[in-house]
Amino acid sequence: CGRLAEMWEEARKEWADHANPMHPSSGRVTERLRGLMDAHAFDAYGLEDGQWVPLKDVLHAIGGLPSRPPLPWKVSEELVGEVNELAGSQVAHMMGEGRSWRYKAEISRISLGLALERLLKLLWSHAIARAEDPSTDAPSRWFDALSGRLGVGSKRAGGEVGGGEVGGIARGPAGLARGPAGQLLPALSLVSGHDTTILPILTCLGIWDGQWPPFCAALVFELWLPEGGPKSGLPPVVRVIYSPQDGVTVGAPFREIVRWTLPQVID
Repeated sequence: CGRLAEMWEEARKEWADHANPMHPSSGRVTERLRGLMDAHAFDAYGLEDGQWVPLKDVLHAIGGLPSRPPLPWKVSEELVGEVNELAGSQVAHMMGEGRSWRYKAEISRISLGLALERLLKLLWSHAIARAEDPSTDAPSRWFDALSGRLGVGSKRAGGEVGGGEVGGIARGPAGLARGPAGQLLPALSLVSGHDTTILPILTCLGIWDGQWPPFCAALVFELWLPEGGPKSGLPPVVRVIYSPQDGVTVGAPFREIVRWTLPQVID
């Protein structure tokens, strides 16, 4: 996309200004790496132009090996952490962090608007289909199936998460499918992405933690329906869980999730 490339190049050049107050450590880290790396490697990774992601990828990959070899150029763990932070901040900046609302909405819409639209439609279709499906007999039946017989639960840092912690209205994640024996089962939709897909969605939702997504990072959207179904008058709740080992969890009514993401979906 020509417009996407144009906007990213504009943001990248702005970020490359080492005097930019948004990343005061950039110039210092650049000079430390200049003193450690040979000139060819320094130029090849584009550090003079403020390109942090290529070097981050190499250092991050080596650091994730089971039997890790020594880091190249005698780079310290502290310096790896600073490079990771700069790379994450750079991509977040390119996705609109610290820039105008108009820029953030446009860049998000162009780069991941279709993915967010698909996500909203999946959540909405589960909510509507299960609320209107007469085969469920009664709301209590499928909530009992979820919270009791199937033992649905999920963990976060600090212990078990129950429905009472999600607005006090939900008893289990929504989205049910009928199994071979007619029992009701949770439905699961999986969408694969890359770290540079996860990070922009985190910035869009306002829950980015300032760090590059770790290996095998997971971003989970759970739809929880109110006990008693639509007759309760309570809204569905979406719980967003990011990399459970970090314990980043946020819950909000479905309409709030729509409100957060709609500017990135609709022009």
